[in-house]
Amino acid sequence: MPSTNAPEGLAPVERPFVAAGDDDALRFPDSSDLISKLHFSLRDGRITLGRERMVLLHVRALGTLRRALIDALGLAAARALLLRVGYTSGYHDALQSQQLRPDTSLFELLSAGPQLHALEGMASVRPLELRFDRARGEYHGEFMWRNSAEAEAEISSAGVSPVPTCWLLLGYATGYTTGFMGRPIVYREISCRGCGARTCRILGRPLEAWPELPEGFEFLEGAAPSTTEAAPPNCAPGPPLPAGLIGASPAFVSAWSLVEAVAPTTTAALLHGEIGSGRSTLAAALHGLSPRRGGPRVAL
Repeated sequence: MPSTNAPEGLAPVERPFVAAGDDDALRFPDSSDLISKLHFSLRDGRITLGRERMVLLHVRALGTLRRALIDALGLAAARALLLRVGYTSGYHDALQSQQLRPDTSLFELLSAGPQLHALEGMASVRPLELRFDRARGEYHGEFMWRNSAEAEAEISSAGVSPVPTCWLLLGYATGYTTGFMGRPIVYREISCRGCGARTCRILGRPLEAWPELPEGFEFLEGAAPSTTEAAPPNCAPGPPLPAGLIGASPAFVSAWSLVEAVAPTTTAALLHGEIGSGRSTLAAALHGLSPRRGGPRVAL
């Protein structure tokens, strides 16, 4: 396994990684560090993995969605759409992987992608061959998927397919590896359980290494696409929070919206809550936004 360790004060050295078959270097690290980042909040109705909000979805519902998209858009357009959705998911997991798994080797950082995909219930992933050199932009990866949720969804809703079916999974692998490598890496599904094979297998290479771009990945041609969709005109982001305020929970967002509503008025505001709930911080922010911010703040 390549090391990125370097003497204190020097940037870590990224060495090429090469392994195949039963090489111990291909063994994924323990995933308990990732599992510990998965949180369920029944009170707020939220599931979070690190910084990202997640949802649970029935495989039957996924199969229904796939068939509806194919019927409405046609196979090619439905595939392109689900590849793009999977790509966005994988790319964002790559962006947060260093926070989820800090101070680790490059292989363990890359491994977070397949391990997160398994944690998210999409498939069990086994690496078969892997070669990469981030400094030179070189990449070759072959992986096997077992228990693909997408293949199961397709078979249960429409039976065995004449074409590979794991579009969300394929997009995820492409998005994660692209984020990890810092350049477009595209995968092709070379065998698929949805077509009747025992397992699914994928092969990944740099975009320009493919003689023909795998179908559905046209959005990767030219510049890599933005993975953050522009908000519609009536959903423009609000102004930044004042210095010292950080929060994204539903309770915080609700409290802050009330502060913003009352701040421009001369109405007296009563903030109540337990000690340590942030009353004084919100009160200071409210005073700083009010027309009376030049005067003294009176706390009762």
